[in-house]
Amino acid sequence: MPVRLEFPPELLAEPFTGSYAESLGVPRRRLNGQAFARLFRDVYVSAAVQVDEATRRRAAILLVPGAALSHTSAAEHWRFPLPLSLHRDVVHLAVGFGAQAAHVRGLLVHELRLGSGDVVTDGGVAVLSPSRTMLDLAPWLSLVDLTAATDWAVRQGLVTKAELAESAYQAKGHRGVRHLRGAVGLCDPGAESPQESRLRVVLVCAGLPRPECNVDIDDAREQFIARGDLVYREHKVVVEYDGAVHLEDAQRIRDAARRNDLLAVGWTVLTFTSESMRAPDDAVRTVWDALVSRGWNPPTPAPTPLESGVIKPPKRPR
Repeated sequence: MPVRLEFPPELLAEPFTGSYAESLGVPRRRLNGQAFARLFRDVYVSAAVQVDEATRRRAAILLVPGAALSHTSAAEHWRFPLPLSLHRDVVHLAVGFGAQAAHVRGLLVHELRLGSGDVVTDGGVAVLSPSRTMLDLAPWLSLVDLTAATDWAVRQGLVTKAELAESAYQAKGHRGVRHLRGAVGLCDPGAESPQESRLRVVLVCAGLPRPECNVDIDDAREQFIARGDLVYREHKVVVEYDGAVHLEDAQRIRDAARRNDLLAVGWTVLTFTSESMRAPDDAVRTVWDALVSRGWNPPTPAPTPLESGVIKPPKRPR
């Protein structure tokens, strides 16, 4: 139903509180009709607004003066790639120690020790910075997922590896800081998809050499052949991750031609999918054996067992 023009324009685009509506001359009882939807206790939005998660986050901040989006809500604001298990029906907010926190269904308010630069304003929204968000997520994510988020954030220019390293250094004793340091050490902004990042981390943590990410492969005459996802140039092994886009007919044709070109000049091509990532030890063994067959001399006779923090998060969210 279209919103009637009798309401002030300030109430027609963004979430607002009942007290703000009253300050504009609109009594709270008028907010309970069909013209508005209630998002949280005493927070409303025009019925003409399509409510999405970003709208809910902006609405939640209105309930806690001085609060900023944090944890997964901050990560979703910055569009970090997160595992589906972390997408929850709750908005996370951060306040400084001693701040008055609201207790509202649908909100989880964290009392944090916030430093200068930890809270920024982006698009008019108070949110924890990308580097602080990564630090707070570190205890909640596996090393695989944390590194995927780090790769993506650095590649998008939201933060630099140096800034993340400095954040981890300054946060001595912070829960999850060692986890973040590991992700920064593994970070490679050359990764072009989160799943490529995850596959790379699995391989490296199992003791395989660190591959080059998304580099051009040439033949003996230095003529371009293909671009590889994870490339072991010395051993002429390329590891590919095929996502959903590779199921399209046109892409499958290009992939087949590219694979044949690589095989013709002596490269081994290994392809993995989302199904492969459900059995990471099998993927590791496949790549390990391919490298050994190409002359790699591993330091141990078998891959290193993946530790719990690599695949599974060390701590589940509250």
